[in-house]
Amino acid sequence: MKRLFLAIEIPEDIRDDLLDLRINTFNVNWTPFENMHLTLQFLGDSFNDNDVESICSKLSRVRNSAFDLTLSSVGYFGSENNPRVLYCGVEKEQTLLDLQKQIVDSLRSFEFDMEVRKYIPHVTLGRPKKLPYEEVARFLQSFSIFRSEVFHVDKYLLMESILTRHGPVYNVLEEFELYEMDGL
Repeated sequence: MKRLFLAIEIPEDIRDDLLDLRINTFNVNWTPFENMHLTLQFLGDSFNDNDVESICSKLSRVRNSAFDLTLSSVGYFGSENNPRVLYCGVEKEQTLLDLQKQIVDSLRSFEFDMEVRKYIPHVTLGRPKKLPYEEVARFLQSFSIFRSEVFHVDKYLLMESILTRHGPVYNVLEEFELYEMDGL
């Protein structure tokens, strides 16, 4: 069975910049450079090859324009007593939100339990173990003004996540092109 998600690839130079957002602590499992991405939608972990074909068929009908993105600021998910994820946010971009909504809408008729929660675009930087809030506060204060270079998004990816004892390994199963505005 395959564990699947949809993502936007982050350019290498931007991922290099994201490495600089790591605070000096042993209490965080930092996301490896090669695994940094912007998740559009986690699909689940019970898919076979036929399911992948059906998903690709539905996604091939999604029509969205290419767009520019900027990563900006940092935050965390969870509570002060139990932060679960340290992340870099994304400056609001309506085309990104439209793409994510179209993806979810196109897959609704597919018979699987898709994770449905408010979409907060972000790049996961790390997953804290037992991180005191003082260190979270230091992280927030140190990088609150972070802003990446603008980068162009002209495709999104169907990814497989293979869980290993050394962490997840991601494989691209399919690429979906976004159209350029002059290509309408």
